[in-house]
Parts: sequence; C-alpha cells; structure tokens
Amino acid sequence: MKTKLKARFVIGYDPKQRDHVYWKNGQVVFEGDRVLSVGPADDTPAGVVKDYGLSLIAPGFVDLNALADIDTSVIDFDQKAGERYRLNRQWSQRYVEEGPRDVFSPGETLRGGMYSLVQHIRRGTTTVAPVTGLLHRGWAEGRKEFEGLAQIARELGLRTYLGPSFRSGVNVVTPEGKVTTHWDEEAGKKGLAESTAFLRDLKAGGKDSLIQGLLVPSTIETCSPELLLATAAAAAELDLPVRLHATQSMQEFCLIRERYHRTPVEQLEALGLLNRRLLLPHCLYITGISRPGCGEGDDLGRIAVSGAAVLHCPFVLAESGTALITFQKLRERGIPIALATDCYPPDMIRNMYVGIVMCLVQGDTATTADLYRAATLAGAEALGREDLGRLCPGSKADIAVFDLDSFHLGQIDDPLRTLVLNGSGTDAIDVFIDGRQVMENRRIPGVDLGELHHWSQGYFGTLKASYAKRAYERLTPEELFPPAFPIQNEAMAQAGSGES
Repeated sequence: MKTKLKARFVIGYDPKQRDHVYWKNGQVVFEGDRVLSVGPADDTPAGVVKDYGLSLIAPGFVDLNALADIDTSVIDFDQKAGERYRLNRQWSQRYVEEGPRDVFSPGETLRGGMYSLVQHIRRGTTTVAPVTGLLHRGWAEGRKEFEGLAQIARELGLRTYLGPSFRSGVNVVTPEGKVTTHWDEEAGKKGLAESTAFLRDLKAGGKDSLIQGLLVPSTIETCSPELLLATAAAAAELDLPVRLHATQSMQEFCLIRERYHRTPVEQLEALGLLNRRLLLPHCLYITGISRPGCGEGDDLGRIAVSGAAVLHCPFVLAESGTALITFQKLRERGIPIALATDCYPPDMIRNMYVGIVMCLVQGDTATTADLYRAATLAGAEALGREDLGRLCPGSKADIAVFDLDSFHLGQIDDPLRTLVLNGSGTDAIDVFIDGRQVMENRRIPGVDLGELHHWSQGYFGTLKASYAKRAYERLTPEELFPPAFPIQNEAMAQAGSGES
C-alpha cells in the first residue's frame, strides 16, 4: 500500500548533484520499505495520505556513536575540568584487586538500553550504532546482552548496527594517583571470539533489514596490538565496519607514544585498521594540525588517504571544554565527517547548533548545510549505504517529520536553519523506519514513556552511587558530585533561625 506524506517543506535528494534539495509544498511517496518519489505535492491517490501542513519532512538522522545507556553528564558537568575528578572517575587499582563486577542485572542493563534507543527515535534518528560506558561493568559487553538489545531494536523498529565491545586492558589509577593499565589478554581474546560469533550468526540468519553488525574494540589504549591485529583480520573476513575510540584524549595519546613510539593514528595504520572500514570517534589528538602536545607529523594525511570516517561529536566535546580543531581542514582533505551524539540528550539538531557555534568560536567554517550532510549523508556513506540518509526514489523509507508550527520556533525562513537555531530534536512528531511508522504524534507504540522515565531515575541513582566504589581516593558520591549550591535541610534551617 502506498503512503503519501505532504508538508510545506520536504528535504529531497538529487542524485545528479549528490546533495540534498528543498521541495516547497512537497511530498514523499513510499511503498513497503522504499521511497517511490519525492517532489511537488499533488492529488494522486494513495492508500494513506498524511498532510502535515507547516512541517518539515526529512531523512532520518544517522548516528554512529549513539548512547545506549543512561548518561552521566548531569552529575559530572561541573567537575569535568578537574584533574582530581578525572582520576577518581576511572577504575582504581584497589577496585581491580577487589574484583570488578556488573553494577546492574542483565534485565536492568537491557532496560537502560531500551530507554536510550527510545530517546533516539523521539528526536528523529533512524539509524544508530550504540555505544555504552564500561565503567560500571565487570569487564566489557557480552553476546547475550546484545542479542537482547538487537531484539529491543527490532521491536522498536530502529535501524541498528551493533556488536558487543571487547578489550584486553583497563586504565586504572594507583593509590598515588598515577594512571597505569591492568591487562587481561585472555579476557580480550574471549571478548573478540564472542563478538565475532555473534556477528557471524547475525549474517547467517539472513538479510535483516534493520539489524546489522559492527566490530567494537573498546579504546586503542585498552586493546593490545595482538587484539587489534585479530580485529583487523575479523573485519576483513566479515567485511564489517570497525568503530574504535582513538585520538580522543591526551592521556591516550601519551600512553600509546610511550608504549609503541607511535601516535595512535600511526599505531592504527601499523595494525591494519586504518582503512575505509574504520569509524574514528572525535579525532582530537593528531599530528598535522595545531594542538599542543601532539608534535610534528602527518596523521591528518594518513587518515585522508585511508578512507576512514571521523565521527564528530561537537556537543559532548564542548561539554568537556574542547572541540574539533578544524572541521574545514578535515573537509578540505576529503576526510568523511559524520555527525554523532555520544551523550544525552542524543539530539542531532542541538548537536548541529553546537558544531556550528564551536567552528565560529575557532574561526573555522561550517554551515548548516555542512552539519546536516554530516548528520545524514556522511554517516550513511561511511556504512557503505547509499540508500540511507537521503530521500529519493529507491532510498529506504527512513523519514522524520518535524513540526514547524510552534510558538517557540519564532519566524520560519529557511526551515532547517530555523530548527537548528530555535528548535531541537524533540520537535519531531512522526518517524518512519523501513516504511513502518515507529512514532506517531510523539508516541511510540508499546512504550509507556512516563513509566520508563520514572524507572530510569532509580537506575540513575544506582549508577551514581557506584562511582564511590571505584574512586581511588575513596570519595563519597557527595564528595565526587557536589551540588551546585549547598542543600539546606530542616535542621540547618532551624539552626540558621536560632530555633532549637
């Protein structure tokens, strides 16, 4: 059955220009999971017709570093700049010696994943590659968990690239406050074997239109060269993307240089991972561009030649007091730049706004169109998917509809620029993925948003309390995360008034 969506504005795609175009008073027609046509609105019949009026119909966002966990920014936002906090946030040597364990039960972990995946749909994202934190896990992710997460994604209707992460080491802080690494090579081998078995079974199960595989070694400094060499071999054999957090911190940069006398990018190249399959989050600490402490070299050139894609996460970087050195230089060298969120809220509209502002602050150049391409086309192309991130005949029917007829948006000129400046992802009202409507009028079938929201508060409380068990200085949660202002209780109030 054909479905026709109409709106004041539609973002289509012109294959000849290889770029997005606007259609004013336009429509999108799809049948099954594929778009049939995009163009001016007409009165030809369809089985379902939805006229959204003053709205924007657009391709769904592609987020390849998409949080699938409860975020911690709300507790550590004021402490991120402090060295003491950075150290206490990591595993302590004492915690490793006591025996790390999962903070949450398998059921709680999956429910936390569901909470986060729902947040992505709510903001118009239709393709995700989940990322979770390992601080509150016994070691890394596992196959059983990801079988459950894949099933949740199927039920929600969310297009998902996933695979359990693995590592052979973890950064730990000694009682003296020095960062070192605790190694467990067997755990790394076991994790890779479990991940590749999961991915092979995923492929053997047939062509799943929604759930696809991804290899996820944790971070470059917590994976031994042997583990990364084996990962590169598995990626070549299975022809799957690899997402590896590297070039993201000065701590990582210095550890890799100290161990191997190479930069992280040189290490990736030496181990056979720096190629078209690689998804490289952040790209902060590299030679070839000006950042103190990185020294001379041509990491930028190595990335450009390789075909690897950079996953740019401007909002989470800005929260941490940093930014991509230059969007413009990466683009000039032909390096694919895909926008990703990596935090809560997983809001691509907000992410685009921060990305543009941070470029302006640094005297860099990036427009609304540049960031929108990064949030749609670049992520799809990094996956080798020319049927995602765009709306044209033959593309997947992955569609987000944004309401423009709201007081808070102000005056409508260019619809996308208006959304980026004055709106957010929560202006999404309807979402279709693979031709299935997965959100209607901000409601997701089968999901009680109120109940899920209240449940998440208890999960968050447990997460916050767990930090004290890992902190090398044995700090309490109150010491680790002081409130913005002192909290007055009744006893304090009576003492302040002279009452007894």
